[in-house]
Amino acid sequence: MSTPNNKEFYATFDPSKSANIFQEIDKEFPGYRDFKIAEFPAFLDNTLKAKLLMAGNSCLDVILAPDFLNKNEHLKAPYDFGNRKSTPDFICLDFAITEDNHGEFCPQLIEVQGFPTLIGFQQYLTSKYKKHLQIPAGLTSHFNRINTFNFSQKIGSMLNQYGVNTILLEAYPSIQRTRLDFKLTEVFWGINTVCLSQLAMKDNKLGYISNDQFYPIDAIYNRVIIEEVLKKYPELVEKLILLTKTDVNWISHPDWYYLISKSIMPQLNGMYVPNSFYYQKGDELPENLENYVLKPLFDYGGDGVILNLTKQSLENCKENEMYILQEKVTYSDWIMLKDGQKRKGEVRLIYGQEPSKKRPTLLANLTRISDSGWMNTSQHAADFTGGSVAFFENL
Repeated sequence: MSTPNNKEFYATFDPSKSANIFQEIDKEFPGYRDFKIAEFPAFLDNTLKAKLLMAGNSCLDVILAPDFLNKNEHLKAPYDFGNRKSTPDFICLDFAITEDNHGEFCPQLIEVQGFPTLIGFQQYLTSKYKKHLQIPAGLTSHFNRINTFNFSQKIGSMLNQYGVNTILLEAYPSIQRTRLDFKLTEVFWGINTVCLSQLAMKDNKLGYISNDQFYPIDAIYNRVIIEEVLKKYPELVEKLILLTKTDVNWISHPDWYYLISKSIMPQLNGMYVPNSFYYQKGDELPENLENYVLKPLFDYGGDGVILNLTKQSLENCKENEMYILQEKVTYSDWIMLKDGQKRKGEVRLIYGQEPSKKRPTLLANLTRISDSGWMNTSQHAADFTGGSVAFFENL
């Protein structure tokens, strides 16, 4: 099996250096470290990196096809929000690291998201790993010869393309586990975080209320997951309806969450995509049911996913609700630690639609490291697991 470059890194890894990272984060942003951060990064060799690039491009070709919107218009958000652009501002592709029939590392698509991810955190964690863990020179976590400086410039051009009255919108951001990323978005790009509950209209203009003052909004960097609001925060639904009555600009229009989330897995194919198909209660089942997982079409954060399927679990599916049956993948032992421990991983490719470009740019990656096939970033996850980034040669 090919080995990630710099395998010597794990052989000489000193966990005390990771403790310095966590202490520094807690000093800079006290109380914000709400999810498990891995003690170290992952590494991609050039072969695995090339496979990820090919896999990602084949997925983008489907999403950017001229007939994509017409074929999938029925998947749009449950409310009619205006100003949807013809391409999504952000696309994230999650790939499990598995092994192929030749024992080589191979990516397998797990999920697609037309929604932004922890971009500020990606930048921040990359810098911490480089500072404290002595990442070898010449390695990067960014693609397309992007460095830390122009990555920040590119994200800034996307988030500030509509002017200074741009806000990051979330439902109760102060209690979200990802709030460190919200804070970093403010620090890096000057985008203030606003709670959905603060939205208001004044003279037919959308804005938000803070300290009894009304502030206008021209654009929304959208971090609201509508399904979460509908299930957990029904008191905020009136604010979603308010958003349908404005002509605000969206950075990540809500429709794209629905158009290219799990819902398009059955439309993708190729050597890097597991077999997937739509399922409604009562549909014919595959004979090898144990080789599939069941995913609700639009749930978030792993909610509702059933890994060990039985006919009884399918009987419990809701009537007239669409699901995805997706073939299981087996995660490889990707990272070998010096004491014999093994870790599995998943790589998220992050694409952004720069205002001046015709096609989304592959910008960077986030990685999740696990001691099992479940990518858990809970605070109580095992040592040497959690959210991370992967480094590779800057070719």
